[in-house]
Amino acid sequence: MLIEAFKEIKEWMNATGADNRPKAEPFDMLDIPQGMAAMGFSKGKIFAERWFNGRAFVGPTSIQERAGAMYPKDMIDEKTTKISWLIGFDSVRKKYEELIENLIYSNLSIQQVRKNIVRFMANNPRFYGTLHTNQYCKNDIQELHRQFQFQLNPISDLDTLEGFYPTDLTASLGSFNFFAAIATVEIITDVYNKYITHSKTVHCTKSRATITHIWIYAKDSYSFQDDDKSSQYLGHWNKNGLIILPIAAGAGKIGKLIKDHTGSKVNVSFETGNWDLVSTQARKQISKVKESDIYTSVRNRDYIEWRKIHGRGGDFIIYSDLKKIQLDNPIFISLEEIC
Repeated sequence: MLIEAFKEIKEWMNATGADNRPKAEPFDMLDIPQGMAAMGFSKGKIFAERWFNGRAFVGPTSIQERAGAMYPKDMIDEKTTKISWLIGFDSVRKKYEELIENLIYSNLSIQQVRKNIVRFMANNPRFYGTLHTNQYCKNDIQELHRQFQFQLNPISDLDTLEGFYPTDLTASLGSFNFFAAIATVEIITDVYNKYITHSKTVHCTKSRATITHIWIYAKDSYSFQDDDKSSQYLGHWNKNGLIILPIAAGAGKIGKLIKDHTGSKVNVSFETGNWDLVSTQARKQISKVKESDIYTSVRNRDYIEWRKIHGRGGDFIIYSDLKKIQLDNPIFISLEEIC
């Protein structure tokens, strides 16, 4: 019933306004960075130009990343995005504060902290003293993330808007995650012998860890991959800027809801808005429509196709700077005895 209803809505929306749509000249994807500049999206422009100018590269999927896949060194941006800029957006700042004040102390967080410390001690069984994780990882942000992150708080596209309007954050990152990772931990390791019998002795260690500081940072992949049959809607663009068609943006959400509702058993293509839009002013005098008045729908698949044709277009990973936070309430972990 749910799927049939959505199909009917889709057919109705696609039929609406089908006649008298203006015909545009073929859209040049390279107009997108110029459109971002026209909107004042300086960081969005930087990232778009980097993607178009970069060597052809398809980044790992989220599943592959969780399995340990990493980006090449030349496909990492650590310089452009600052925490101070991100938390200038009210909704984003609230998610940042929620992570620091509450989420890092959840049961799941403590469990992951324990796993991280246990793995570290398995590789460094006699370690004691102060561990500075970034130094231990040789300032490799991907290695720090892989070994020591323990909690996240997701930021949605809606969190990046100002009212109903996209911002430079929408254009550059869109949805992304704040992460918490262990920064400084004091480890005390007791080393002792345990007498099993008069003739048998085993060597044992037992460690206690106190996490006093954490890193907070943002992470996002600048890539154009679709998990569903529907290709993600990225707005209507031309070199003068961007128009967001709400029903087109919402259709992708509906498709994902169908997939989630059916336990991924049904993967449908649910798209609308795949037509050109005309600016409000030009619509008043439809006979005088100019190229600058026409906005073209752009989806993930358009970037993928552009890469195939031009042999450029490099997915890359974005990390913000690391913000070190001293915990008012340190996290205490007692590890199991190892003999």
